Amino acid sequence: MPSSTSSFRRFVVTFVLCSSIIGGVGLAGTEYLVRTHIAPNHNKYAYLELFKRAPVDGAVFGDSMMEGGYVGKANMLNLAQGGEAFFSMEKRIRLYVDMHQPKRLIIQAGVHHFAPSWSTNGKSDISGFKEALNENFSPLLMSMHAFHRHEIFLYWKKWLEGSEFISTRALGAFGGVTNLEDYSKENAEQKAIALRQEANYWSGIPVPDTSAVGAGLIDLLDYLNGRNIELCLVTLPVVKPMQELLRERPRVAEVINFFKNTADAHHAQYVNYINLDLAEDYFADQWHLNQKGARVFTDLVDRSCFNGAMSN
Repeated sequence: MPSSTSSFRRFVVTFVLCSSIIGGVGLAGTEYLVRTHIAPNHNKYAYLELFKRAPVDGAVFGDSMMEGGYVGKANMLNLAQGGEAFFSMEKRIRLYVDMHQPKRLIIQAGVHHFAPSWSTNGKSDISGFKEALNENFSPLLMSMHAFHRHEIFLYWKKWLEGSEFISTRALGAFGGVTNLEDYSKENAEQKAIALRQEANYWSGIPVPDTSAVGAGLIDLLDYLNGRNIELCLVTLPVVKPMQELLRERPRVAEVINFFKNTADAHHAQYVNYINLDLAEDYFADQWHLNQKGARVFTDLVDRSCFNGAMSN
């Protein structure tokens, strides 16, 4: 046997062994990280248990605006999820309805859900979440389960940065999170920069009637009508400077009209609070309410939806 062939084989064997060892150590380290730091502290486990809770009158669905904007309660759980795009929200709603048959649903009608940056890049795959709903959820390798594997890079990044894994905004007893930030305390330059950045979300919104999100909403409401569920679509407020920015974009008004017409056609209520007159100290940033604002908004929603049944 030529010595070059023998050397190459030794190199391949050594390379494979080293790669296997490094891979094994990496996998073991990742599994340790998930089990010791993520599982005990991540909101996703508390959310999972909340989602499985015995049926109540109703639930609230949406993204981070609704997650921090509506105060959950025993008869109206807040099951909104930060970063939720329309199509993942729609799948989660169908899953919840099939499991629990609620009487009422409050669904966020987010204008930004039509924007390309949300309608195409949102997390639409909830297969890992569906698997985790299994009562016997205890995979041999938690880190490789779909419930976690898409966020492994973020977990390691957080660990390498030395950040704490304890959530600064833990899920409440009835869902939702509490945001204590105060937008009014930000300086004018930071506000101006943030508004310019947020403007990108509202550019390129398609005609709602012919968009995938529009068709998806109509299909979702058709499905929910067939289940005899009372429905209330809600558009959340934004700060006044952002209200002015949105008034310069005619397509935003088209989306608002689409929500109203679609709700009317499906025997649902639609409540539009996008231009709600609230001072800046009711907001955490330009389009998320803080704890103070959430209390006011929740009271308004409870009195407006379902002919005021939630405030009785």
